[in-house]
Amino acid sequence: MIQRHLKIDFSTLRWLEKLQEEEGIPIPELQPPLFPDLVKYLNAFWFLSESRPKYIGMTQLIDAPILPSEIEAYFQLHYITDLEERLDYIRFIKVLDRSYLKHQADNRPDPEDEGDNQGKRKRNK
Repeated sequence: MIQRHLKIDFSTLRWLEKLQEEEGIPIPELQPPLFPDLVKYLNAFWFLSESRPKYIGMTQLIDAPILPSEIEAYFQLHYITDLEERLDYIRFIKVLDRSYLKHQADNRPDPEDEGDNQGKRKRNK
């Protein structure tokens, strides 16, 4: 799955994947490249995502935001000591985390629709 660019949200990603599946159009041709200097932030986000807490929803476990203590532990583990660099990491990780959590919430099955094939929330925009 392609999740390499900060400007593409998860709904766009799903649309691109569907387009690739139905039309055979490769996703990389449709997506701008990830700038090399942003790769470290994306790698940190995916690393930290594995340690995010979960809480119990009505029918399933739900992802919670990445804890600041986990980000601090990442800094220590990777010897990131520069204050400006730490602030950049925090800023990018928080943006990615909000987008990820929104995607998860938008695609979480509604308890009312449990028997429904759609299983996706209907949201007013």
